Amino acid sequence: MGEKIELLYIAEKCSQMDITDLGKKKFQKLVYLIEKVGNTPLGYDYEIYFYGPYSRKLDDDLDELSREDLIRYTRRGQSHLIGITGEARGELEAGRLSAEWRGFVDESLERFGGKTPYELELLTTTHYVASLLGPAADRKNIERGVKKIKGEKFSASKIETAVSELKLA
Repeated sequence: MGEKIELLYIAEKCSQMDITDLGKKKFQKLVYLIEKVGNTPLGYDYEIYFYGPYSRKLDDDLDELSREDLIRYTRRGQSHLIGITGEARGELEAGRLSAEWRGFVDESLERFGGKTPYELELLTTTHYVASLLGPAADRKNIERGVKKIKGEKFSASKIETAVSELKLA
């Protein structure tokens, strides 16, 4: 099951935290933040996509978990909400996730889980741009990079707030 047991844990923890808007977009953004801001590698590579950083492999892994009847998608409006099945709970109980790893994930979910997909898109895109810029990642360059990708979707003040929240510059 590899890192997929970790995805089940993340989905179950979101359910326990009463995160009711956990769709594919939000899940992608939370996993990105767990990996990149929470320093908890899961082995996914990201590229910029319409709604910010996106991992094809993560999407494929979620689809595989769905085919294995470990997660279920429930359609609500435009979203495909993610929930785990009873069989997945059994896999989690048998799985070996360290308390330290769970603590890192829990901390990231407590920090970011209550945010909307829109807010997460801003945070992840801002982080992605700062990562690409490397040492040149100052506030102005990050803002320019986000605007280049997103146009006017996010105001300068919202980007500034994201930079501050992520402690990027």
